[in-house]
Amino acid sequence: MKKLTTLLFLFLLTISANSQVITGKIFEKETGETLIGVTVIADNGNTAISDPDGTYKIDVTKADKLVVKMIGFTEETVYLKKFLTSDKHDIYLKSGVALKEVTVTASIASSRSWKAVGADVEAVNASDIMDKTNSSSFADMLNGRVSGVQLFQTNGKVGMPIRFNVRSGATLSMDRDPIIYVDGIRYNNTNTSDINSSQDALSMLNDLPLEDIATIDVIKGPAAAASYGSEAANGVIVITTKRGANIKSGIDINAKMTYGFSKKAQKYDQFVNNKDINDFFVTGNQVNTYANLTKAYAPGNKLFFSLNYNDISGIVPGNKDERMSLKGAYELKQDKFSLDLNMAYTKGTIKLPQTAQGRYDAIWNLMRTQEPWQYISERTWKAQKWKYSNDRVVGSLRMGYIFPLR
Repeated sequence: MKKLTTLLFLFLLTISANSQVITGKIFEKETGETLIGVTVIADNGNTAISDPDGTYKIDVTKADKLVVKMIGFTEETVYLKKFLTSDKHDIYLKSGVALKEVTVTASIASSRSWKAVGADVEAVNASDIMDKTNSSSFADMLNGRVSGVQLFQTNGKVGMPIRFNVRSGATLSMDRDPIIYVDGIRYNNTNTSDINSSQDALSMLNDLPLEDIATIDVIKGPAAAASYGSEAANGVIVITTKRGANIKSGIDINAKMTYGFSKKAQKYDQFVNNKDINDFFVTGNQVNTYANLTKAYAPGNKLFFSLNYNDISGIVPGNKDERMSLKGAYELKQDKFSLDLNMAYTKGTIKLPQTAQGRYDAIWNLMRTQEPWQYISERTWKAQKWKYSNDRVVGSLRMGYIFPLR
């Protein structure tokens, strides 16, 4: 009996020695926030789920890899051979979703994360595009990257608002613009004022520096109206801006400067005064300076600043758009409490020479008469001032607390 007990003890000791249990936490890669309810599956058949603190514990005896998955995030495969050599066994998941896994039937009337919308959604990684290219406008960033969506300016002047055509939809008023949300704040893209004509406007969307945009999600089809209300018949565009670099501590600083120019696409040769028309246009230029700073005090405690300066002149003499944008963001995520503060200030000046104004329009004068500038002299036209201030402040504050369930 004593011998049998000894053998049983040695057998259990051998099993214990061969058993290998690892524990760690699961975080969202972009924000550093712990994730609850993540499924961890080992290829030996064992399964674990992360608790309210994001902690998981799993037996990986005779296992070669772990599959970590959760709806709303990209599935992650962890190979144990390299993973076990580290002292920490934390896992980071990247935001991403297969929309077929999600079904939403409730109607909502405010901004909503696309991860929770069972709709026709297309996502554009704006941050990656700006790292590889130098898009000069929001339209350049989206055109050709989202099916069924066309973007264009109301006219050829710089500083004009962008108009959208999402799957050729339109309301009774023939308005084709979708609803636009930036970090949960609804933006007005048709902010017209007492400018020269109905085609000229000052748009808040132009205030948003392209370098500050992280992702753009375009929601199309009837599901957009079902989730955001009837006025979303033309779709919804959800823009998420950057919150700084994914650093755990220290300071990260980035700076970028670009320069470009624009010319008339082709020469006129079908009018009376072709030379006068062609000589009227000038070479436009664009100067953009951008810098940002991220200060991480601790995981879940981060401060972000960005400064953007644009100086753009068009090919029409006197057409100029000058803007300076300053943005500040603060994030605090501690245990079950979260705070998100955003402030953006834009100071700008836009100069819009008159066009489409009949006999007082310079181009009309040059096209229609045997003698250039018949109705108004070139000197008089250029002496007129069409200058408008473009100053705005936009901010948001969001706080949250997860109450423990008993």
